[in-house]
Amino acid sequence: TLFPYTTLFRSMPIDFVIVEELDECNQANLPFAYRRLDHSLLRHRLMISNPTLPGYGIHALWEESDQRVRQIRCGCGRWQALTFDRNLLPGPPAFWGCEKCGRLLDRTAGEWVAAHPERPMRGYHIPQALSHRITAQELLDDWRGAEGNSFKEQAFFNLRLGEPYAARGQQIELGRLLELRGEDTMPQVGRKCSMG
Repeated sequence: TLFPYTTLFRSMPIDFVIVEELDECNQANLPFAYRRLDHSLLRHRLMISNPTLPGYGIHALWEESDQRVRQIRCGCGRWQALTFDRNLLPGPPAFWGCEKCGRLLDRTAGEWVAAHPERPMRGYHIPQALSHRITAQELLDDWRGAEGNSFKEQAFFNLRLGEPYAARGQQIELGRLLELRGEDTMPQVGRKCSMG
C-alpha cells in the first residue's frame, strides 16, 4: 500500500514495483513509485487489487490488458470461464457445473486464455470460484445474505466475484454532472476552498 508521504518513493532506484490493493492506495503517489523504475533494465510493475468501481483502479487496468481468464474444460468438451450466473448450480449442495451439460466441473482442468492476446499488458481475473478453499455453497449463501443490501452486494461482487460494482445511483455520470453545473462560481474568500 502506498503511504501518504512521497519521500518514501524517491529514495532509490528499483527494478520491481508491487502495488497491493491498488484501488485503496493513495493514487497521487503512483507516479513517484513508477519513477523509481527509471534506471532499471527490468521495470516490472505488478498491480494486485480487488476491484471497486467500474472503470477505476484495477478495473481500468484490466480493461487495457489482455484480459486472461481461467477456462475450464468439461468432460462434454465445452470450455468455459467459471461465472456465478452461468456455472453455480443450486444443488443442494450448490456446485460448479457445466453451463452446457450440468456436470460437476473439475476446476483443475483448465488453462489461462487471453481475450485480447495482441495487447502487451497481462491481466488476470481471479474470482473466488477458482479457489479450492471456497465452496460453491458458501458463495451462494453469501449472495443470499447480501442480496438487496447495496453495501453487502458491493462487497460480494468486489471480494467474492472479483468484479467492479456500482449500486444504482452510486456512481455519478460525468455528463449528468456537467448538465447540472451552473454559471455561478464560489467567491474567493481565502486560500482554502472546500466542497461537500
